[in-house]
Amino acid sequence: MLRAHKTQVWPYTLQNDSGQALRFWAGRSDTPPPLTTVHMVPSGESQVFAFATLGAGAGEGGGGGIEMHCVSMELVGDGKAGERGEEIVTNVPVDGEGVHMFGLPNGQLIVVEIGLGARGTKMVCVQSVVKICNYCDHVLEVGVFTRQGEQVWSKVICVAGCCRVLHGVAVYCSVLPCSVL
Repeated sequence: MLRAHKTQVWPYTLQNDSGQALRFWAGRSDTPPPLTTVHMVPSGESQVFAFATLGAGAGEGGGGGIEMHCVSMELVGDGKAGERGEEIVTNVPVDGEGVHMFGLPNGQLIVVEIGLGARGTKMVCVQSVVKICNYCDHVLEVGVFTRQGEQVWSKVICVAGCCRVLHGVAVYCSVLPCSVL
């Protein structure tokens, strides 16, 4: 005899691989509307979510038009919620599958990849545009520079088999074998 397990299935999961904390909410606004749930997601973590459903007859004249689901998100860096910066992107569509790149007002870019996950869940993956993966057998030292040649980080160590997500304004990387562990 088969028994049904009561497991909550969420229609959406947001995975934060941006390299910094973010918060997001349903809708297209640059600030969360009143009574809207705001989710805080640290880098490397994920959050399940769903959109509030409208009852039958919602919309003008009782016609049930199609509403595309969108979220808005704010990259908050060190996780201090409430400190509004310029790192907000609105109107991120989450229904269609694909890869989208968004420019933030401060010049930073983020990538949002939407795909189908397990059990029909839409996976919304927010990623940095720079990800260093070390597939060799050596420890690597990564130097990160701005377009103007200014060094952002003097040393980012990437051990064999690991990936590091880098965030910030458009960067150039130099990769060298690490001389000191």
